[in-house]
Amino acid sequence: MNPRDGLQDVIMSGFAEPPNAQGSALVAMHIFYQNADGSMTDKTSQVISNNAIEGAGTGIKTADIDGDGYIDIFIPPGQDGV
Repeated sequence: MNPRDGLQDVIMSGFAEPPNAQGSALVAMHIFYQNADGSMTDKTSQVISNNAIEGAGTGIKTADIDGDGYIDIFIPPGQDGV
């Protein structure tokens, strides 16, 4: 169970609460690794330190950013540059 085992893993983001009057809201992030038996294990706390971030994570980008042959995850900063 690791991000380079060839199994499909999942990253999700969504609003943890409705946006306030200024349009800002907490966004919750969750990361799940797939196990060999097809079940999923929540690895959020081992990958990111805080899964509820003000305005961040409303978009998730994936690409081989560092050219190592593996897909990387980029979470753009929120409205406040978080």
